[in-house]
Amino acid sequence: MLANTPYKIVGENKSAVNALSEIAALQPDIVITDIRMPEMTGVELVRRLKQQNSSLKILVLSMFDNPA
Repeated sequence: MLANTPYKIVGENKSAVNALSEIAALQPDIVITDIRMPEMTGVELVRRLKQQNSSLKILVLSMFDNPA
């Protein structure tokens, strides 16, 4: 848990495919994901998550090695 916050991390996954089933099972309030993921893009993950739960809040982050 983050210090002095009401937030609790309930899951972590490096696989978008595995994340789909884990998120469905855990029913978190918010999902934080990356745009670049193995197996499918973060955009595809968001699309599928929204199909499962249209009210799910999703924060997408990304960091690229090439600043250009």
